[in-house]
Amino acid sequence: MDITKEEFLSWKSDKVTNIFMQHIAQRVQDAKDILSVSAGLDPSNDRLLVGLIKGFTDVLEVDYAVSSGDASDSAEASD
Repeated sequence: MDITKEEFLSWKSDKVTNIFMQHIAQRVQDAKDILSVSAGLDPSNDRLLVGLIKGFTDVLEVDYAVSSGDASDSAEASD
Protein backbone atom coordinates (compact mmCIF):
# COMPACT_ATOMS: atom_id res chain seq x y z
CA MET A 1 0.00 0.00 0.00
CA ASP A 2 1.37 3.37 -1.01
CA ILE A 3 0.78 6.54 0.95
CA THR A 4 1.79 10.06 0.10
CA LYS A 5 4.27 12.05 2.11
CA GLU A 6 1.42 14.35 3.16
CA GLU A 7 -0.63 11.38 4.43
CA PHE A 8 2.38 10.12 6.39
CA LEU A 9 3.04 13.52 7.94
CA SER A 10 -0.64 13.85 8.83
CA TRP A 11 -0.50 10.47 10.58
CA LYS A 12 2.70 11.42 12.43
CA SER A 13 1.10 14.62 13.74
CA ASP A 14 -2.20 12.99 14.73
CA LYS A 15 -3.12 13.13 18.44
CA VAL A 16 -3.71 9.37 18.66
CA THR A 17 -0.37 8.65 16.96
CA ASN A 18 1.42 10.96 19.40
CA ILE A 19 -0.18 9.30 22.42
CA PHE A 20 0.72 5.87 21.03
CA MET A 21 4.34 6.97 20.47
CA GLN A 22 4.53 8.32 24.04
CA HIS A 23 3.40 4.95 25.38
CA ILE A 24 5.96 3.17 23.21
CA ALA A 25 8.70 5.53 24.44
CA GLN A 26 7.68 4.81 28.04
CA ARG A 27 7.93 1.05 27.40
CA VAL A 28 11.43 1.54 26.02
CA GLN A 29 12.42 3.48 29.15
CA ASP A 30 10.82 0.85 31.41
CA ALA A 31 12.77 -1.93 29.67
CA LYS A 32 16.02 0.04 30.02
CA ASP A 33 15.30 0.59 33.71
CA ILE A 34 14.72 -3.13 34.22
CA LEU A 35 17.96 -3.96 32.39
CA SER A 36 19.90 -1.44 34.45
CA VAL A 37 19.21 -3.40 37.64
CA SER A 38 18.87 -6.97 36.38
CA ALA A 39 21.25 -7.38 33.43
CA GLY A 40 23.14 -10.64 33.67
CA LEU A 41 20.79 -12.36 36.09
CA ASP A 42 18.78 -14.05 33.34
CA PRO A 43 20.40 -13.87 29.89
CA SER A 44 17.23 -14.99 28.10
CA ASN A 45 15.26 -12.17 29.73
CA ASP A 46 18.07 -9.74 28.84
CA ARG A 47 17.76 -10.78 25.18
CA LEU A 48 13.99 -10.38 25.33
CA LEU A 49 14.30 -6.86 26.73
CA VAL A 50 16.98 -5.87 24.22
CA GLY A 51 14.78 -7.13 21.38
CA LEU A 52 11.81 -5.23 22.78
CA ILE A 53 13.88 -2.05 23.01
CA LYS A 54 15.13 -2.50 19.44
CA GLY A 55 11.66 -3.16 18.04
CA PHE A 56 10.03 -0.26 19.84
CA THR A 57 12.89 2.05 18.87
CA ASP A 58 12.35 1.08 15.24
CA VAL A 59 8.68 2.07 15.59
CA LEU A 60 9.62 5.40 17.20
CA GLU A 61 12.08 6.18 14.41
CA VAL A 62 9.74 5.34 11.53
CA ASP A 63 10.04 7.87 8.74
CA TYR A 64 8.58 8.35 5.30
CA ALA A 65 10.40 6.08 2.88
CA VAL A 66 10.40 7.36 -0.64
CA SER A 67 9.75 4.65 -3.20
CA SER A 68 12.26 4.75 -6.03
CA GLY A 69 9.50 4.58 -8.65
CA ASP A 70 7.66 7.74 -7.56
CA ALA A 71 9.35 10.78 -9.12
CA SER A 72 6.98 13.31 -7.52
CA ASP A 73 7.92 12.21 -3.99
CA SER A 74 11.60 11.89 -4.93
CA ALA A 75 11.71 15.55 -5.85
CA GLU A 76 10.09 16.51 -2.53
CA ALA A 77 12.54 14.37 -0.59
CA SER A 78 15.53 16.29 -1.92
CA ASP A 79 14.16 19.62 -0.60
